[in-house]
Parts: sequence; structure tokens; C-alpha cells
Amino acid sequence: MAKKVTVIKAAKAQKHTQEERRLKVCGYARVSTGSQAQATSYTAQVEYYTEKIESNPLWEFAGVYADEGISGTNVKHRDEFQMMIADCEDGNIDLILTKSITRFARNTVECIQTIRKLKEIGVGIYFEKENINTLSEKSELFITILASVAQGESENISSNNRWAIQKRFQDGTYIISTPAYGYGKDEDGNLVIIESEAETVRWIYESYLNGMGVYVIAKALNQKGIPTIRGAEKWQDGVIQDILKNPIYEGDMLQQRTYTETRFPFVRRVNNGQRNQYLIKDSHPPIVTHEEAEAVRNLMAYRVDVLHMNKSDYTKRYLFSGRIICGECGRTFRRQKIYIGKPYEKIIWTCSGHVEDKESCCLKAIREDVLHRAFTDMWNKLYTN
Repeated sequence: MAKKVTVIKAAKAQKHTQEERRLKVCGYARVSTGSQAQATSYTAQVEYYTEKIESNPLWEFAGVYADEGISGTNVKHRDEFQMMIADCEDGNIDLILTKSITRFARNTVECIQTIRKLKEIGVGIYFEKENINTLSEKSELFITILASVAQGESENISSNNRWAIQKRFQDGTYIISTPAYGYGKDEDGNLVIIESEAETVRWIYESYLNGMGVYVIAKALNQKGIPTIRGAEKWQDGVIQDILKNPIYEGDMLQQRTYTETRFPFVRRVNNGQRNQYLIKDSHPPIVTHEEAEAVRNLMAYRVDVLHMNKSDYTKRYLFSGRIICGECGRTFRRQKIYIGKPYEKIIWTCSGHVEDKESCCLKAIREDVLHRAFTDMWNKLYTN
């Protein structure tokens, strides 16, 4: 016997006025280098999307997001892109216009993930070159294929650039794009000393040779208000260590101190022997002498080999160095002297997080004699039972 089926008709869509149906539309533009030609393209794209959206009566202008001089292989470093996605999640955008998939992202996985994330909240992306709207049913297959092609194109470009750079390393014709702290470039690309920064470099070398550690040097520079490298928030001990290790300051150019992995997404690594390096002796004016640089290297080697000091534990000079972990913030404790030169001078151990920022960790300091007694008591209990 046939079953009786009753059709419940769908409700008719409510009529909306033209104003209510307007989509909030934005444009997204990206250029991958900071050259003058690309800068012109960047400006043109911003003007293009502004005019295109504002001229459509069915669209409401939601702005233009544009990243200038940024690679498309990773969305993490694209501030405007991240801001656009956040605005989509906040309901401020219904549709994104962009030139092509290669302008949107060259990383296949990130491209697809972003598209799916936006589709879930009803936000579409229209790729003009490919004539694809991500809200259409058949879009994902095409986008996956095209995004894969874009990633392959990026890998080929990276491979070609890597080969060209290696060739310039071997020929000695490679020109540094961003000079190290203490140096600038003349109109021919040659390194020239910036004396105001060079004074700081000399002070760093002199202080290290006089017994100061990299952490203390960084702290002193911060206290003096010395401008940091490339506008960083503050001097770090790792930066000081890199300055002391870099042969550029004695007039030698060591090229390929870092390298980019050949596989996507091209992560940058410190070259600890994985790739060839190229040393050019006396290639530019020095800030410190060869003798000073050699003395620093010898002192570093001594501290590592004899005193067992290394940058991961800050210092191994003392019994508890790198071995006391703060129960509140997880940072290691550092040894400090207080009331220096007074009859009640004391040695304490304090959380490094508290030393750098008292608001970040409020754990109180521990006197070294208390630590010694606690350690001795524990040792005795372990070996007398």
C-alpha cells in the first residue's frame, strides 16, 4: 500500500527593499615587493576597488584592505589580511573582491582553509581573473586546482631566486638588502658606517671583554634609552650575542648565515652548517678590529667550554643557574646581588620574568643561603635513608 505524503510548502521569501539587500563589499589587494613599480600597482588596486564598489548600487562599501611588500606564502604576517578576516567574523563584510587566487594566497592549504572558514559564516570571495565566487556550489574544486598551481608557481619562483642568490654569493657580487646595525649603504650599495650606531657596537664589544654578560649589556642599553635595531621594543640578550658573533663588524662579510628551506612554506633557519657559507675578508670598513673580534670569540668559547655557559640557560657560572623554575610563570631564576658594598649585602635568586616586568610575575625572591640549606637538606634525606 502506497504511503501518503503531504507536501509542506516552503515559506515564500520576504520581499526586501533594494537598500536592505545591499551587500557589504570590500576589496583585497597585495603586492609582494616594495619596488616603485609594485608600489604603483598597489595604489592602482586600492583606487580600482574603491571606485568599483562605490559605483554599484547593490553594494555597500566596506573598505579596501591592502598589504604592501608582503609575501603571499603565509597569511600570518599580513596584518591587513588578518584584519579583514576579523571584520568578516564580526559581520562587517559579506563579499570580498580580489584580483586572483595568487593575490589572495599562494599557500594551497591556507587558501582553502580561509575560504571554508568564510563560507561557514556566509562570506564569499570573488576572484576576478578566474571568475569564481566561493559561495557557488562548484567553486571549491576549481579553487583547489588553481591554488595548487599558484603554490607551484611560488615554489618555482623561490627556486629560481635561490639559484640566483647562490650564484651571486659565489661570485662575490651579492648586495645586502638590509645592512646590519651600525651600517648603512651608499648609492652603489656599498656598506658605510653609521657612527651613532657604531658607537653602541664598540661599547657592546668593550663591555663584553670587560666581563659583562649579554643579558646585563642588553639591560644597560635599555636603561640608557639607546634606540634598538629596526625599531624593536627593547634590546634582547640574543641580539647582543648575534652582534658579538657577526664578523661583519670586523670588516668581513659572511654570507648565508641564514637560509630558507626549499620546501613550502619556505621557513627561514639559522645556518649551522646545513648550507655552504661564503666569507669575504676585508670587504668593507670595520667598526672593531680583528683582534677585538677574536678576543670576543675566545672569551665566548671559554665561557662555554670552561664555565659551561650557553645562551639557552643564560649562564652556568653558579650552582642553581637555569635550574630553578618559577612556579607562577615558568621562567628561570637569576642570581642577583642587593645592597652591594653595604654590611648587609645579600645574594638572592629572583624570577627573570619578575626582573624584566614586575607586573608579569609577583613571585618573591629567595635568599641564596636559604636555597643552599634546602638543597643540602634534600640531599641528606636522599642519601641517608
